[in-house]
Amino acid sequence: MNFNKIHSIFFIGIGGIGMSALARFFMYKQKAVYGYDRTETQLTQSLISEGAHISYTDNTKHIPESIINDKKGSLIIYTPAIAENNKILNYFKENKFVLYKRSEILGFITQWEA
Repeated sequence: MNFNKIHSIFFIGIGGIGMSALARFFMYKQKAVYGYDRTETQLTQSLISEGAHISYTDNTKHIPESIINDKKGSLIIYTPAIAENNKILNYFKENKFVLYKRSEILGFITQWEA
């Protein structure tokens, strides 16, 4: 995966320790970070204060146009803890976005940073 061609990243389930760490990593790498989590926490509040855009409502209207209109420049990362009936997750599936699990992205990062 060529992360240099990625401009925006959407995290589905951004509030956990692993996903929030990835979000911080990508913000450090100057990527636009967006995400959804069902619960506001200190982790999500910190991410917002650092520049992430996070929604707590499972509604596709919170997916930014920059991601909708740029599949190749966008990266969608989800946690398996997200329910199969999640509207945001299903939007990305139905619109043929490539979705990655957190663990897959960690593997790609080790290659990128090597």
